[in-house]
Amino acid sequence: MNRNVLPLITMLALASSCVPPKATPPASFTAAEAIPPRPTDTAHPLDAVMWTFNYDLREFDSVWNWLTTEVPASPERARAIAAATTIGVVELERSDVLTLGMPAFDEAIAAFPSDARLPVWKSYIRYLEARESGDRTRIEGTIDELRSASGTYKAFTLFGLTLAIGGWADATDAQITEAREAFNEVVRDTARFQHATDPLSIDRSRRIWDSPIAPYNIPAMQAMIGDLALRQGKPDEAVVSYYTAINSNAGARWPWRAEAQRRMQNAKDVADELNARPAKTWAFGSTGVGALGVTTKQLDTRFGGRIGNGSCTVCHTHVSIFDEGGTTEPLGWIKGRIAKSKDVPNLQPIAFALPDGANPIPGGFGLGPWVDAAETRNFMTRDELFDGTFMIPAKPGTYFVATQADVDGVTWQGYLPNGIGAQWFFEVKAGELVDVSSVPIEMKPK
Repeated sequence: MNRNVLPLITMLALASSCVPPKATPPASFTAAEAIPPRPTDTAHPLDAVMWTFNYDLREFDSVWNWLTTEVPASPERARAIAAATTIGVVELERSDVLTLGMPAFDEAIAAFPSDARLPVWKSYIRYLEARESGDRTRIEGTIDELRSASGTYKAFTLFGLTLAIGGWADATDAQITEAREAFNEVVRDTARFQHATDPLSIDRSRRIWDSPIAPYNIPAMQAMIGDLALRQGKPDEAVVSYYTAINSNAGARWPWRAEAQRRMQNAKDVADELNARPAKTWAFGSTGVGALGVTTKQLDTRFGGRIGNGSCTVCHTHVSIFDEGGTTEPLGWIKGRIAKSKDVPNLQPIAFALPDGANPIPGGFGLGPWVDAAETRNFMTRDELFDGTFMIPAKPGTYFVATQADVDGVTWQGYLPNGIGAQWFFEVKAGELVDVSSVPIEMKPK
């Protein structure tokens, strides 16, 4: 046989018989997470505060007492008390923590000038106090404070402005537009991190996607943007956001998935609910007294009270629908990987599961790098977790995988090839993980 024919025969064989390997889905995809022991290291008190936030807000008082009686005074203690104050006020509506909490903010902000979260948290607390008072001038002033506090690390801090305006019933149309544009700037600032190589930027970049710190960051943010679109009479845009929320990353096990799906399926009715005065429903991420549609304290009764009122835990909790014996619809997953780029050191694409046939609607999205929610809090420092791996949830069906990223205003694209370079279609089955990460996707400028 002619030797030149052999490579062609090999490629044709690969193309006709490519069956990607199956792998066991991570336990956190299919069952409730095991709650780790509460951290008790007095040198790192913020870890205990975040454990409470992530796993069980019923432990708030226990952690608060530990912070204020057993942890030695230090800047780290001040930062932990500031974070706990934010949780206490936003999630549990506990004004009693402010006496210690606000001075702790001042100490922590002075001690940690690069921690851009602290000024935003402090300004947001002041906004909540103003919102509950109903004084428009006071509310406008605290929104100005949030704008000022969001000047750095926009990929994280600027979303505070979106959240504040999104939860305010009396926001003007211009302010809602500003809130939506603030989110667009969050996206743009996230894209700028793709060129970052300094340690602070790397750390910040790894925090803003779905992660062990915020397992439902992407679903919740998309749902909030959907609410804003409905308030401006743009149901089609809202449906896209809600669809992305429930079909991205960990959206299938997100405790608020059913509500996002309700809004997607009844967008015009929900728009009427949001725009009625008084509003007849609430906004994602804003469920404290004084928020749109909220007149009385409403701690979420699900999960035994582990998730507070759902304002910040809508992103940050590790509780899933599995914690109350719930199930997801039949679902499989695709694990893939992009190749490293010499031109863009931290390329951060969106990965799409695109169906076979004429239907252009993705079956699922993998947004950003995938890190299992059950990983430890030191995930930011573990470079091996950021090797270009993404994870896409998808309903059973036949798909190929494409990736896309915006880099300096230029669209980069790639797709998963089969043995002869064409789009590689494969079947996704319920309960199975298809692992195609051994074939890295090469992304190039369009």
